[in-house]
Amino acid sequence: MVTITLADRTREWLGRLTFGENAESHDTPAPLGSTLGLGSAIGASQPGSVLGFDPAIDASQPGSTLGLGSAIGSSRPGPVLGFGSAIDASQPGSVLGLGSAIGASQPGSTLGLGSAIGASQPGSVLGLGSAIGSSQPGSVLGRSRPSIEPTPFGQAALDSLAEMPRLYPQIELIEAQLMPDHIHFIIFVKSPLPKPLGALVRGFKAGAAKRWKACSCVNNGSVSGHFCPVPQWADGFQDTVLLHEGQLESMIAYLRDNPLRLAEKRANPLLFRRVSRLELPLDGGRIVGAFETLGNRHLLERPQAQVQCSRRYFAYKRVAKPGGGTKIAHDAEGEPIVEFETPEYRDCRDAALAAGEHGAVVLSPCISDGERQIAREALKRRLPLVALKNMGFSKYEKPVGRYFEACAEGRLLLMAPAAWPHSTVAKPMTRFDATALNRIAQWLAGDSAVDINYHGMKPDNIDSLAEAAVMAQQVEGE
Repeated sequence: MVTITLADRTREWLGRLTFGENAESHDTPAPLGSTLGLGSAIGASQPGSVLGFDPAIDASQPGSTLGLGSAIGSSRPGPVLGFGSAIDASQPGSVLGLGSAIGASQPGSTLGLGSAIGASQPGSVLGLGSAIGSSQPGSVLGRSRPSIEPTPFGQAALDSLAEMPRLYPQIELIEAQLMPDHIHFIIFVKSPLPKPLGALVRGFKAGAAKRWKACSCVNNGSVSGHFCPVPQWADGFQDTVLLHEGQLESMIAYLRDNPLRLAEKRANPLLFRRVSRLELPLDGGRIVGAFETLGNRHLLERPQAQVQCSRRYFAYKRVAKPGGGTKIAHDAEGEPIVEFETPEYRDCRDAALAAGEHGAVVLSPCISDGERQIAREALKRRLPLVALKNMGFSKYEKPVGRYFEACAEGRLLLMAPAAWPHSTVAKPMTRFDATALNRIAQWLAGDSAVDINYHGMKPDNIDSLAEAAVMAQQVEGE
């Protein structure tokens, strides 16, 4: 997935967040959000991996991320490439609908992609999907589902994007989403590209600027009589390679909901604030520890119901991964499949959820499968949750799925020890990580902390691991 941003992120050069009852009833231009899926396979039935741009990766040099660069076109064919930008999003993406909602003259005309493409029914793949987004209907602040209405420059960017598959038949446009100050899109690379990926991105930027200058609404550098310079794109782009099963589908779903997330963040900015260093008194005030946090920090002011569930009590089913290793198996609804659960797990779960229903905050270190499942159950029941992580947050990270909903409602706080920064690769949960997180959970729970069997480790050693993780400072007089 590729992220392309504007240099000036303080203005809505590309689009404006709008709330409309019925997007297809708008004449000019209808709000974005309808999703044009250009190929139902999108990497599932076609060989290849998903390629894209990660906002957490430095985009100072076009094409350099993950060694893609000029090698992108000459490397093995078949990746799915995403173009976009995750500016004020913590994770990449939102989907730019290339259907009637982008101001095309008729449903089905896709800005040069051919009116015949939209012959299928709204919302279907290769159909323009005039419905605002393919996601479930919802509202923010009692209003209709939000979407993005393109500005003249935003429309120029859409036209430039739609032109890309004609200029480069080696690619197929999959999904995209316009946002006020960035754009995301996904393409499928069917064969080696004749130019580096960075050249395609530069061509897209230049094409958008050229169309903007030629637009009938632009006259001698002015719009409606007011001076309006050509909006400048930020240097480079950002990219992420999506190599694993299910990542493409998750990214597309994430993109389609991006306008909704933006609306929620604007309505509740404090609930989505990422704090790089939050200092808290721990262990009865003996030390002060530092955390990265995301979400409602006031949840720490309430009683905590600490979760501690042994791996012997609960486990998800795991299946083999291509190339070795295992992964958690999921059912058709995307829920993890349970391998086994014991009466001891059910006791842990019921106690934590009962406490949450009586005013406490469920506090899970999310180490074992059982602890992660109890956190999931708390979210399903709309209970407040503090969840610990074994690494920090990316610059633009924000929660997704149930976690996003809980964050918007003030029911979620994610915490990571300050000494464990974000990593672009998965970080395994080591025994030392687990030990530190369990001790930190006990400190946060205070008088309601549960007893934990640390299997012979000395208390001083346990404390030392936790203190190092939170970069602890001794309180004077203690």
